[in-house]
Amino acid sequence: MFARFADGWRLGVIAQPHLGGHLPGGYVEHGETTVEAAEREAAQESGRSVHLVPRPLQAELPADYPHPQVSSSGSELETWWAMSTPAAPDSRCAREHLHLDHLHVGFALRPFHVITPPEHPFRWVAPRDLPGLGLARDTQVMGTYLFSLVPELARGLQPAGDTEPELRLALLERMKHDQAVRTAGPDVRATPEHREKWRAVDEANTAWVKDLLAARRAFPGDSVIGSDGVQALWLLVQHADHDRELQARCADLLGRTVTAGEADPQHLALLEDRLACAAGQPQWFGSQFYREPGGPLEPAPLREPTHVDEFRSWVGLNSLKDYADQLTGLS
Repeated sequence: MFARFADGWRLGVIAQPHLGGHLPGGYVEHGETTVEAAEREAAQESGRSVHLVPRPLQAELPADYPHPQVSSSGSELETWWAMSTPAAPDSRCAREHLHLDHLHVGFALRPFHVITPPEHPFRWVAPRDLPGLGLARDTQVMGTYLFSLVPELARGLQPAGDTEPELRLALLERMKHDQAVRTAGPDVRATPEHREKWRAVDEANTAWVKDLLAARRAFPGDSVIGSDGVQALWLLVQHADHDRELQARCADLLGRTVTAGEADPQHLALLEDRLACAAGQPQWFGSQFYREPGGPLEPAPLREPTHVDEFRSWVGLNSLKDYADQLTGLS
């Protein structure tokens, strides 16, 4: 399972007692297909939803992979390869035995959206991290090989489209109105008339975005509306706080666009924080701040405070301290 960040691609790895670092996986339960098992095991072990992709025809099992191939499935959305792998005694077999391992490959379109608590510690690792993780040889060989394939695989999720300059201009105009009501002076913002104008602008923009995305069923990317158009559309979604269902749907669509290289990972990261805080959950990136009456501006609760700057760097954000200083200067 792979995910795209501003600093490159990362592979999802879990740490399991007695096994060290390895890729999410497990047994096929009775009545399941291998696809269903892969999706279930990915969710259980990583906490993330995985979007599986078919094997490209040109992809071949790496020559240095240590286990023999049993079969392959062509380019359908099934097993990339099936391998016969020696296994130690486990809960299902009390002696050494062979596993028939089915390899599936996919993307976490929303890598920081946890749909269920993971069974084991989970982390995203870069190619340079693989040698130092103590991974089994088969995992390291396969992970290194798949890193070379994922950029092309991801582009197929949402191919570049034709430019739409009129849509871009419409988005920029709506962003201008969005910002105008938010950057008015404090005395103006305090008036009932301005609060009503603010509400009307947000409701109109939200209704327009909802119609746009319902017609397209996709979040248009850089090739269609330009990076400034994507930023404008993201901002309208970010401020659609009265329609959380739309924001969550947009996060799903935006995740696909980001994974395909058609949008900035920052946009998805900030939307994830918005959704998490709205749901009363801790945020990953520290982008959402609050102020108690008479108190200082401070970030809403963080999911992993000791790693927040690392996560922010992955998506191209500055440090939390620098961001807090910027907000303090604006307030």
